[in-house]
Amino acid sequence: MKILQVFNSYLQSGGEEAAVEEIGAALQKHHEVDNYYGSTRDMLGSSWINRLQAPFRAIWNWEAFNKLTRLQREKKFDIWLVHNVFPGLSPAVYDVARLCGVPVVQYLHNYRFGCINGSLVNHGQPCVRCLNGSFLPAVRTRCWRDSHLACASMAISLYRLRAVGVLNQVTHWIAHCSRQAGSDLSRIPPRC
Repeated sequence: MKILQVFNSYLQSGGEEAAVEEIGAALQKHHEVDNYYGSTRDMLGSSWINRLQAPFRAIWNWEAFNKLTRLQREKKFDIWLVHNVFPGLSPAVYDVARLCGVPVVQYLHNYRFGCINGSLVNHGQPCVRCLNGSFLPAVRTRCWRDSHLACASMAISLYRLRAVGVLNQVTHWIAHCSRQAGSDLSRIPPRC
């Protein structure tokens, strides 16, 4: 089977990147595996123009869309394993998969689909205010990067993701369980 792993690395390396590498190495024993990596660092760039464009790229990244379209046409992958598209690759990844007719297996390494910062923690306190689908509490409290703009662009990305039905496009979901350092998720009240 031909597999493409899709992952956007963060500004700081962590366990998620290690997990992606381990999963890829394990799969390569029996399958042909390629990787398509984006990065938050590349999205932010080094110039003020890049940083000005970054929130728009977080909502829709044309470069990632075009590169993935070409890659899928050239290599004809059977399946994509999507680990993380935020913020640098954007939900454009899912549109390419849909347009190319390739199934997506979505890994859940964090809580990003329901939480702007992906951790269910807001300024050191457990938080579930955005799990109902409204990300306004995150924008108001600047829980990600301590920035209204960063939170707003991520909120737009997540709203768009839900509005166009991306969550229904995913063929299979795999939850990768791990605890984040410094967070006590046991204090988060259960939701019914």
